[in-house]
Amino acid sequence: EQAFLSAIVAKLRELYLMPGEEFIRYGDVARALFFVMDGVVQLMNDDVVKKEVRGDVADMACIVGETSFFLGVAQRESARASASGNVTLLVLDMTDADKIFSQFPEQQDMVMGNVLSMFNLDMLGNNLTGGFAEDDSDVAAEEQRNTIIHALKRRNSELF
Repeated sequence: EQAFLSAIVAKLRELYLMPGEEFIRYGDVARALFFVMDGVVQLMNDDVVKKEVRGDVADMACIVGETSFFLGVAQRESARASASGNVTLLVLDMTDADKIFSQFPEQQDMVMGNVLSMFNLDMLGNNLTGGFAEDDSDVAAEEQRNTIIHALKRRNSELF
């Protein structure tokens, strides 16, 4: 929906990071959503790079922190600018996102469904058909999935 996208874009702010600068810490709950516009962001566990998110890849999601941001669970990795260059991010703060989603609840449901589908879950915390999208040998991913299931079931029980 055009009005939803316009509302999001109007609230984005730019953030510039120096090489190696950390902007998400392991274990924190994200209070902002980060879109990588330029440069390379490294997702880290300890000192090991688990994944790189590049701002120059048009057909890939260049979003960092979405699971923590939308589901309210702790970050599984730290995120920092690559040591090889600066990074430009667009940032959507939680306060602004809450206001926007209150005006567009159907969009929030769609986004939540997309985030949950990465973990093969529906909005109630039940398994979708098919297998879990992450590597089955990744214990941290399975722990995060279980944390998400418990958070969804707790939230749903509070609603009823």
